[in-house]
Formats: sequence, structure tokens, C-alpha cells
Amino acid sequence: FPSPELCLVGNGGISVQTPKGTLSTIDEEAHNKGLEKVRVATDAFLASNKGFELEDRKTSLVLYYGDSNMEAVSVGIDQWQELVNPLLPPDLFVWMEGGGYLELRPANASKGKAVKELLLGHMTKDFLPVYIGDDVTDEDAFLNVGRSGVTIFVAGDPVATAARFRVPDTDHVMELLRWLPRRLEMKGQMDPQRSDN
Repeated sequence: FPSPELCLVGNGGISVQTPKGTLSTIDEEAHNKGLEKVRVATDAFLASNKGFELEDRKTSLVLYYGDSNMEAVSVGIDQWQELVNPLLPPDLFVWMEGGGYLELRPANASKGKAVKELLLGHMTKDFLPVYIGDDVTDEDAFLNVGRSGVTIFVAGDPVATAARFRVPDTDHVMELLRWLPRRLEMKGQMDPQRSDN
């Protein structure tokens, strides 16, 4: 990355990387253990349901279905949730659906919560938060940054979003991250309230 001073929020808000190191916003051991029986049941589900792929993120599980037959996908998703729900510890996980995937994730973790904690720890008059995201899980983070900083949605086509700006792809993100420190250095401090920045 262009700057070692960047704070990064990963894994849906579970992991936060700061210049001082990496921290977790949840009890990772409890969540990992809470998914043990779910993993076994999901292996059996995948063996009899083609067109699905699982990503195990240790504290969350993501079931991908891509461009499969949507009627079969709907039936498969219902089966997986019916299989898994009785195995889940109470109040520890929630379901979240995105484009081409269904995620079983920690209930008390989100990108918005992680960003809020970062802002509380770093916000000074010389601090400008810049949040860049590319899907629905970034919306609460866009809202938490609000007008106090710069929020950018990465998407090829215009979409409804709480972000103030949009760039079409990750190449433009890297270009922006190289440009922004130079811009701030030239101005001393950019005023995030101005619409022409």
C-alpha cells in the first residue's frame, strides 16, 4: 500500500489493522468453536449439493453460489439454513446475503462498528478518514464516516449508496491512494465538507 499509516478493516469488520498492529473486534476463539458442528454439517450438505462452494474464514462461513440455477440455489440455501440453524450457539451469529453468496457471520461485528472504534481512537482536527468499499457490507461504514471524511464506493455502474463518491475499479483506488497524500500535503489539510475536493 502507498502509506504505512493506513488503517484497514477486513473480514467484514472482524479484523482491524492499524499502524500499531492488528486487533480483533470479537472473541475469535468462541466464534471459531461455535462453528465446529456447522462445518461438519456443511461438508455433508456440499457432498449432496453441487454448484455451491464454501469459504471458511474461521469466525464466519461464506457459501458461494455464483451464477447457478437460481431455483436450485434457493432450495439449496433453505436446506443449508435449516440444517445449520439448530447447531448455532444462541445470539452469536447472523445470516447476511450478498451478490452470489450467503454468509454466516458474527452477530456483533460489522465494518461500521470497526470504523466507529477507529474514529474514536484516531479522530483529531488533523485526521481525515477515507473509507473505500465495494459492496453492501460497507454501507454502515460509509454512514459512520459520514461528512467527517471521504467515502468512496468501488463499482463500474452507478448504484444507490451512502458513499459520497464512486470510482469504477481497483486501479482507480490505487491511483486515488497515491494522489490523496500529495493533495493533503499541498493543501495542509483538505476540508471534507467541500464538494469540489
